Amino acid sequence: MNKWLERWLQAAQVAKGGVVRRHRFHVDKYSSIEEVIAVATRRGFHVIESGEQVLIVCNQGLLKVHC
Repeated sequence: MNKWLERWLQAAQVAKGGVVRRHRFHVDKYSSIEEVIAVATRRGFHVIESGEQVLIVCNQGLLKVHC
C-alpha cells in the first residue's frame, strides 16, 4: 500500500467507522481505484463512487442504497 493511501486510512473517521472521501482525480494521481478497492475489501469496508468522489464506508455493516 502506498503512503498516500496509508495516510487516507489513518483519518479519524476510519477509526470511528465513518466515511472518508477523496476526489477521483487524486485517487488516480496518487494511487488507483483498484488499490483502494483491494484495501477496502481486505478490511471489510465498502467503496462507492458518485460523480467525481470516491467514498469508503469504514464499517463492515450491511450497505443499503435507497435512492
